[in-house]
Amino acid sequence: MFKKIISCNNLIMFLLINSLFILIFLSSNNAQENYMLSEADFSGVKLLKQSHIHWTINNKNDMLMGLRQKWNGNDENQGIFIDYCKFNNEAEAFISTAYAAVKSNAAPFIWGSFNGSIIADGSWVALDGSAIYFVRGNIGVKIFKPVNFRQADIQLLSSMSLKIADKIDSHLSPDVKTNEKIAKNNQIPMTEFDAMTSIKILDTYSSGPTLDSKWIIDSGSFALGIRKEWKNANGNKANIDICQFDSVQDAEKASQIRSNNSYLYDRIIDLEDLKLLDSMLQEWKEKRVKGLPDKSFSVIGIKGNIAVHFYLFNKSGIDTSLFPLLFEELSLKM
Repeated sequence: MFKKIISCNNLIMFLLINSLFILIFLSSNNAQENYMLSEADFSGVKLLKQSHIHWTINNKNDMLMGLRQKWNGNDENQGIFIDYCKFNNEAEAFISTAYAAVKSNAAPFIWGSFNGSIIADGSWVALDGSAIYFVRGNIGVKIFKPVNFRQADIQLLSSMSLKIADKIDSHLSPDVKTNEKIAKNNQIPMTEFDAMTSIKILDTYSSGPTLDSKWIIDSGSFALGIRKEWKNANGNKANIDICQFDSVQDAEKASQIRSNNSYLYDRIIDLEDLKLLDSMLQEWKEKRVKGLPDKSFSVIGIKGNIAVHFYLFNKSGIDTSLFPLLFEELSLKM
């Protein structure tokens, strides 16, 4: 009789522990659903399935569990997939999402988006437009259509990306909000940013939105910069992102992290000596993927404790002669 009571108590304890794990799991799931896409966000699309997936987040093949949605999109037979992954902090989210995009895919992904704008804290788009990764706060997202992708799908993929980025922004965790508020206190003053970016080469472009940008220093810290977008009548875009750091060492580390997460090159320009720029442009021409349009290119430069990321998107192809002119004038203003 005593053994039966013990066995019964063990069973009750087992059920209680498992019930607790289930409640914790469901609570975590509900928190994630706040920023996940829902059928109410879009008309004409249907959520077909939701399941767990694993992201490879570094070269050690470490994985993190996330959630995947399958949507019918524009095609009843072939779906659009959306992967969500929640990380411990903003730096980990940026580095891991960038690795997933740039290092773990056979197809090339580059800094940017479908139309040349940067999405959220950072975004990487497949050269053929069939997929995009982006990160906001401590959340990484991938949206892709692996089968029967058509150029007509880009508009829907883009709209989904922007909607999810907005939803994440509306549901940032208290820790992320606090970290960004602290980092903003050390941000480069807007007056200095405006003075640096008053550049003649952009006279033919109209000024667009000005946003905070995120520069990862290491796996646990970041600095906030300022990013501004310009656009011309043909839909071509230029982005200048400037960040001021506490030290030269931090500027170099953050620039290296950004540079490492670009598909076509991993070198940084010294803005006090622009000789390296010519060789970098030549390297880009040699490494570029033949058969795909040269629609975008970015360069990172450092001068002292200030880093600059210049990104150019041109539907007709990049004019690399613009970069020496831009950086020469920019360097003089720093």
